[in-house]
Amino acid sequence: MPHNKTCLLEAERALDRLEMQIGQYQLHLAELSSQAHEADKARAVLNRMATEMEWQQKYCELLRNAAAATEDFPLNGSRVI
Repeated sequence: MPHNKTCLLEAERALDRLEMQIGQYQLHLAELSSQAHEADKARAVLNRMATEMEWQQKYCELLRNAAAATEDFPLNGSRVI
């Protein structure tokens, strides 16, 4: 498998894990409704995770574009001058 496709698969797995962690953290935050201080801390962590997920989504998109470009113009060892 080409390197950029491998990187894309790894990045997508990381994105999936982040999405799952965010979902779990949202449930945790709901359980903290009676503890305002802890809920504030959990919201801050959740916001950081959401930002990280946005960056991971952008990274995945860049890798998808690179993989698509490689498929459109495969390198076969010959150079065009």
